[in-house]
Amino acid sequence: MSGAAPKQRRKFDAAAGEARKLAALAGHEVRYASEIRAARRALLRVLFERGTATVDDVWAVLGEAKQRRPTWMGAAVRGLRVLRILRRAGYVETARAVAHSRPVTSWELADRGAAERWLREHPDRSHALDVGTVATTGPPVAGNATGPAAVTAEPAQKAPGGPKLSTAELFPF
Repeated sequence: MSGAAPKQRRKFDAAAGEARKLAALAGHEVRYASEIRAARRALLRVLFERGTATVDDVWAVLGEAKQRRPTWMGAAVRGLRVLRILRRAGYVETARAVAHSRPVTSWELADRGAAERWLREHPDRSHALDVGTVATTGPPVAGNATGPAAVTAEPAQKAPGGPKLSTAELFPF
C-alpha cells in the first residue's frame, strides 16, 4: 500500500457559478440583441403553430448563419421563461449533430396573452422598414404599403387582455 492520501472532492461554489452564468447571459443580451429578439420571435412562432418547441426548432427558423456562436441562445429562452411566457414541457434528444444528441428542453406556452403582448411590444427588426408599430388592422401609411411589415398610423394595441391574434397577424412576414 502506498501512503497516498485519498483524493478529496473539489468543492464548487454554486452561487458563484450562477452569478457567472447570469453575467454571461446579461452580456449576451447586449452583444447579440438582434439575434436574441429574432430567436424569441421564432420560438414564439413555433409555439403558436405547434404547441411545443425546442432550440432545434428555433435554429431551423433562424438558419445556419446564426449558429456560428450559439451561446447566446440561452439568453433568448431565459428571457421568455423569466417573464413566465413559456414553461418547460419536458426534454427531448436534439436532432442537431453539433449538439451530439444531448437532451434539450421542450417548451410550451404558459401565457398566450403575455406572448402576444411581448410580440406587439417587440416587433420584428430584421427588415429595413423599422418604425416601431406593426400593422394588425387599419390602412397602411402612404408610402409604406409594401414589404413584410406595413406600418399603420395608430400604435399597436397594448390592452392587458387584448384581442386574440392569429399567427399571420403576429408574424406578418
